[in-house]
Amino acid sequence: LDASCRNLDASCRNLDASCRNLDSKDSHC
Repeated sequence: LDASCRNLDASCRNLDASCRNLDSKDSHC
C-alpha cells in the first residue's frame, strides 16, 4: 500500500482494501 494513501483522511482508511487492490494511486482516496 502506498504510504501517501495511508496518510490520507479516515475516508481513505475506510477504502484501505480498495487501495491495496490498485496498482496506481487510488483516485477514491
